[in-house]
Amino acid sequence: MFMRYWSEPEMTNQCFLDNWFLSGDLGRQDESGFIFYEGRSDDLIISSGYRVDPVEIESCMRSHPSISMVSVFGDADKVRTKKISAVVVLENGVIPSAALAETIQSYVRERLGSHVFPRVIKFTDTLPVTYSGKVRKVDLRNAAKE
Repeated sequence: MFMRYWSEPEMTNQCFLDNWFLSGDLGRQDESGFIFYEGRSDDLIISSGYRVDPVEIESCMRSHPSISMVSVFGDADKVRTKKISAVVVLENGVIPSAALAETIQSYVRERLGSHVFPRVIKFTDTLPVTYSGKVRKVDLRNAAKE
């Protein structure tokens, strides 16, 4: 069981409410009592007042035939609070272009709605991943600030 952050008492205090450990995972319980995992609070994007789950957008984008890998995250925006941004690895032989980015945006808009399509799409050859293969979104968010 997680007891505390090493030498970080303030971070430790933020993770506990009375005797409850706040993991950062979000869920919901339906009227029958079933509990459903909804995602992570640190990945949730608030854009123009909408709560947006990047996993749903990533799943949609991965179904596009040109996309091999994708990561979606919120990037600071003066108008929307956070704008939805995506970093995309294309399938072999697919050439990145502004026209392709617009096609992908339309693809997501048609399937999920106009409030959740990525406003920014950047193409890359690889995504930063951990040893276990999870995409390091913090690296993508930091790179977007530069």
